[in-house]
Amino acid sequence: MRHYVAGFLFDYNHSNVLLIHKQRPAWQAGLYNGIGGKVQSGETHYHAMVREFEEEAGLYFDAWRPLVTMQYSAEDEKDRSDEMAIVSFWYGTQVADEFEDFKSPTDETVSSIPVAMAANVPLYPNVRFMPGLRWMIPLALDDTAPKPLQNGGDRLSTIGYLRGP
Repeated sequence: MRHYVAGFLFDYNHSNVLLIHKQRPAWQAGLYNGIGGKVQSGETHYHAMVREFEEEAGLYFDAWRPLVTMQYSAEDEKDRSDEMAIVSFWYGTQVADEFEDFKSPTDETVSSIPVAMAANVPLYPNVRFMPGLRWMIPLALDDTAPKPLQNGGDRLSTIGYLRGP
């Protein structure tokens, strides 16, 4: 089973979120998604989130909070139809009023996107987001919603299942 992380970093007012415009894998190409990647062997999900965010957005951020963990069939990834993948999603809020110094060190562009745009996908038909962002971003900002327990940055609860497209 392969493990991945993805995170949503909000500005201080929760009006914007940093997202990445995916070029790969093929089924995500052209869609905005949380910033993240693969968990390396021996690495906790939390530490993978810190590392991946710095690699992909050029920002060091270490105040991630767990949001949701999902399991899905990895059938669209390199013809491994029998393998499952787990993705843990994280969120955080930057202390500064505006995002500063984020960059796109890879060919996948990191952008500050208005939360209203990401959460209300049908209102913006020309901007494409991964389907789960429509409910995950509002969930991250809902202080009354229960979130997974965090124990040393790695105890995550699977509360939903997704199949590949």
